[in-house]
Amino acid sequence: EYLLNLLGDAGYSPQYVSTGQVRQGRLGKGDVKVLFLIHAFALSDEEIKVIRLFAQGGGTVIADIAPAWFDERCRLRPIGPMDDFFGIARSTPAASMANRRGLMNATSTVDSDFGPVRLRGRDREIIVAAEKKTASFASVEHFNGRAMLINGVLWKEGREDPETVQAFRSLLERFANVQPVFQFSYARPLGKLGTKVYSYQRGDIWIDAVLPPEATDPSIPVQITMTWPDRRHTYDLRRSAPIISDLTETESVARARPIVDRRGGRGLPEPVLVDPPLTTQQAIEAQMINTVVLEVERSSPVVVARLPYKVGGVALQVPKSVRRGETLELRAAVHDHDNKPRPGHVIRIQVFGPDSHERPHYGAWLDGEGLEQTRQIPFALNDPTGAWRIIATDVISGLSASETFDLTEQ
Repeated sequence: EYLLNLLGDAGYSPQYVSTGQVRQGRLGKGDVKVLFLIHAFALSDEEIKVIRLFAQGGGTVIADIAPAWFDERCRLRPIGPMDDFFGIARSTPAASMANRRGLMNATSTVDSDFGPVRLRGRDREIIVAAEKKTASFASVEHFNGRAMLINGVLWKEGREDPETVQAFRSLLERFANVQPVFQFSYARPLGKLGTKVYSYQRGDIWIDAVLPPEATDPSIPVQITMTWPDRRHTYDLRRSAPIISDLTETESVARARPIVDRRGGRGLPEPVLVDPPLTTQQAIEAQMINTVVLEVERSSPVVVARLPYKVGGVALQVPKSVRRGETLELRAAVHDHDNKPRPGHVIRIQVFGPDSHERPHYGAWLDGEGLEQTRQIPFALNDPTGAWRIIATDVISGLSASETFDLTEQ
């Protein structure tokens, strides 16, 4: 818990990886950069093999304690199967957890290459094989990747120690070579730790979120600044709207101020040079930003979507008519400002009857990854005939399209 909170406060978005996901190749997809083994007392031979391949392929593995004391059936192993992986002397795991519980009662400060760190559970019997001394933050290179054994557990006192927090951040940036997707800060300190950060990519779409700690002081406004290394079109998913308003093109009419014609006394305009009008493309690019400042209610998240293009609209295709008891098939797609269909968008479908009342049971949330998404609506035999309406709304931008059709007798 303490490490997860620290990662969130540092701007990282950790995710859990289950045993089943490891066996199904989750670590081999290329998007996982760092694997933390937190109190990984039990690992199967298959998991150990996958972890070794992950490091050889360029990944970073960081463990708080020497892992894999037991196999997947909790049978004590005769010797630590990952000791060589972390560069420590081979040893036989203890058959009892009493020693580990005793170590967890002691706090020590370790001088690491990343700064002083306060840890619990440091085991002085863990020896670096090459140096023949007690290991802390021992690292080993594995082809394109690397592994590190911290030999200690981040606990409450370390989590609240600024030097320890900075050391872990430095570890991630310098040893693991990973940077947060974005930086964030509060206009005023909230007085509590535990911010959670989420970052998720779906094709060209990045969904980034900051969830402040719960139950902060109500007198402190929660104003969050988020900064990214690149500029993109940014949308507030709470409102389904762009963070900034659309820019209008500069008027091509020059401003003028009156001057006096001394010969006739008439006022004549003197043109004033102005910047040339923005082209449509320049106006669109000018809306791309890399910093947002938003204020939210306590314990409420900031959730934004960032795209390399501006959403131009929603295309909706619906047949002109359909009979009672038959199935209507609609097609919907989100287009950019160049009218090019873009994948990965969630589209909300709403259906309204002739009385203008919504029929929620016919609605849907289309969440496909293709350029065009389809939805089949089976109408009942007793649905009222007349003009029906369908609205398709892009969840990111809030832009929508509407089409009507006639529901006729069978």
